[in-house]
Amino acid sequence: MFIPSNNIRDRGSILQLHDLTLMLTLSLASLTGAVILGILSHMSRAVTGARYWAVGLFFISFAYGSYFFLQDMPHSIRATGHNLGLLIGHACWLIGSWKFVDKPLSSHYKIWLILPVVIATLFLTFVWPNRDLRIVIIGVWLIFARLSYIWILLRYAHNNKIEKLASNLAAFVAFAEVVFTVIYTVYGSLGHIPIIGSQISWIANMTWLGALLGITIGVPLLMFLSVGRLVEKLDFAAHHDSLTKLLNRRGFFARTYALISIAQRNKQSITVMMLDIDHFKRINDRHGHAVGDEVIETLAQKLHSILRDTDVVARWGGEEFCVLLHDATSEYAVTIANRIRESFSDTCKLNPYLDGVITLSAGIANQVIDEKKTFDHVQTNADTALYQAKKDGRNCVRTSD
Repeated sequence: MFIPSNNIRDRGSILQLHDLTLMLTLSLASLTGAVILGILSHMSRAVTGARYWAVGLFFISFAYGSYFFLQDMPHSIRATGHNLGLLIGHACWLIGSWKFVDKPLSSHYKIWLILPVVIATLFLTFVWPNRDLRIVIIGVWLIFARLSYIWILLRYAHNNKIEKLASNLAAFVAFAEVVFTVIYTVYGSLGHIPIIGSQISWIANMTWLGALLGITIGVPLLMFLSVGRLVEKLDFAAHHDSLTKLLNRRGFFARTYALISIAQRNKQSITVMMLDIDHFKRINDRHGHAVGDEVIETLAQKLHSILRDTDVVARWGGEEFCVLLHDATSEYAVTIANRIRESFSDTCKLNPYLDGVITLSAGIANQVIDEKKTFDHVQTNADTALYQAKKDGRNCVRTSD
């Protein structure tokens, strides 16, 4: 990212055309990215981090636009506007990246991330003006921020192959910016920074190139990551229950479609288990829906810990759950159902808000399916077995045969 030399020759306080063009391009590109990311974050809170990215790009847009719109202002004001916009923008960018990977920074860390370097920049601008030292401090901070951003992307942003590819590309662009910033900072410490608008040197070309890479390539990659995460979370919400994070009916059938189709073609048996929490309405009426939700979550956790990875479980509706057991006999299913039933009741006893024993009933069906006897037929039989368990006094397991 480009750091100004803050030593522009007067020449009527007007920059040359190429300086104005590049700064205006960077400012408008950053502003466009800020608007798009802001719209995405406003549309859905599922795009975590996008709001901070949008705010960061707005400050970066202000940083580059400050030398265009504040040409008639004193030199110290132009430098301060650019430097603070650059620092705050990158701080928001980094904060948004942590939030994007679901590891948000605390308010304490946010303050210490930006406050010391802002104070040092203002001190070296107005109290003890020192251009070279100011460039070094800002450059070192930007290197730290960019390396942290790279580490976050490579370490955490890989929920799927597409996100991992986009994160790797964004990390590569950020690394190129780090290289350019290191070179610029080293030359700044030696007092060899070129004067903006006075000459075109290889250092100036590299710094402009780094800025262009960061905005024109890095920002679209942020948009791609945000949209990808939004689509992923919308897809998750469409196929999963919001309380337990288990599959809902739509997700259940999407997950089991291939397995059921193969079983139908080969006329194989499938095992379906239906589970229902006993007297759940009484729990809600006596203790409230919050405690009822805790009971449902407890059962979901037991299903997740006891069932195999190959088994498919869904919240069927309310307090009822459905499980498709992979390659299982009725005897095995009964054993597993009893383990779930006992473990669930034992855990509910530890809940201080519950008085009395919370129990679970289960119904199991194991049948061969074909063109006439489909999954719905087996599931209905399991549901009938569950009704029989309720009729037999609850807190038990029954099979359809």
